[in-house]
Amino acid sequence: MIEQLKNTFGEQRTIDCLSTDNRIEFYIAENDATSKSYIVPISNTTIDIDKCFIVKNPDNKTISHLSIDACFLTQQHGYTGEKCDFITFSDDKFCFVELKSNAERRRQTSQNLRKARKQLGATINHFDDNEIDFSEYVLEAYIVLKNRLYPSNSASIRQRRVQFYDDYEVDLVESSEVVF
Repeated sequence: MIEQLKNTFGEQRTIDCLSTDNRIEFYIAENDATSKSYIVPISNTTIDIDKCFIVKNPDNKTISHLSIDACFLTQQHGYTGEKCDFITFSDDKFCFVELKSNAERRRQTSQNLRKARKQLGATINHFDDNEIDFSEYVLEAYIVLKNRLYPSNSASIRQRRVQFYDDYEVDLVESSEVVF
């Protein structure tokens, strides 16, 4: 996938926004000042876990992280549309991720969920429009909410997942962690 991204979007652009890790568990967070996402280093013990995406990697695979917002898809690269925060992937799974850590109330959560689905969908469409080949990957899109404040109505979650899959052919997951 990395070679495909380099060939499609440019080697330097891809390298500048790419990082990898193979720890059994690690976090991906967003820098509040720059909006750029990053893999949290082992030395950072003060990170707010409620603002992170947790990557569980029991087989010590090499997991790639590509910061999309404020790095890979910017006006500098001619992109002005909505976009998710980052993507993370292994040799068989590819995940689009949007962090929404500013929701404190249910109404705000509902608004964030709508916006996150738009951002994820726009990023998926952009990769599809550039003919990125996902045929070898399980595709998932994640929405991560602060304090794990997820709506409790399972019927509405199922409905959102079905609609998202119908629109993008990608499974939508409202969760703060992924297992590779």
